[in-house]
Amino acid sequence: MAVFFKSDSLLGRTYTPSYYSSSISDYPAIGEIKTVEVGESLVWKDKQATIPAIDIEQTIEHQADNLGQKFKLTLLSGRYVEKGKDAVGTFYEGKKGNILEDSKPKDIEGGIYVTNLDPTKTEIYLLDNLQQPFSYVKNGIPFTKSFHHKRDDLSFKKELVYTGVSQKVISIFYREFNEDMARPAFSQDLKYNLSESNIVGYRGARFEIIKATNQGLTYKTLKQLD
Repeated sequence: MAVFFKSDSLLGRTYTPSYYSSSISDYPAIGEIKTVEVGESLVWKDKQATIPAIDIEQTIEHQADNLGQKFKLTLLSGRYVEKGKDAVGTFYEGKKGNILEDSKPKDIEGGIYVTNLDPTKTEIYLLDNLQQPFSYVKNGIPFTKSFHHKRDDLSFKKELVYTGVSQKVISIFYREFNEDMARPAFSQDLKYNLSESNIVGYRGARFEIIKATNQGLTYKTLKQLD
């Protein structure tokens, strides 16, 4: 982690880290009729945090100095996620590797600071080894507001995926995700004979099959996943 010293061109700031709790979403809505193709999800339950972010569509460069040592800071395009706030603005952090020093990737945490009252008043900030932000004024950084969806260790996604039909037997694949990674121990292949009933389900989910082909499935959601 780099150490920075406040100088005439380097602004010292303090900030409060941002924390967002996860929420659970169910799709689709009960009673909704949908058509999905083979390989697409029929129903799913998702627990994740939604965090404000900004998207940068072009590379940002700035000639910086630290106690007389001059260097070029480069912020690559991409999504910068809210990291913290102070009394007058918000810190948006880039993913690891998004910040370059003299065109070389640096293991530096940082990103873009945007003031609350005037979004054209922007800065490039870096965190020192004490996790304190220091920033360079760089007004007019172009960005668009967006959101970042993040799963923590306790977050998950569950879904039922349509995989085809053969002689009125439809195949559905159940899987769970943790931190966007499929968990093989929590996956299962399921088969349902539509000649017995057009109401099928698993783990609390229930849906009425309206039409099933090897191209897609039309169905009505009766109950969502537990």
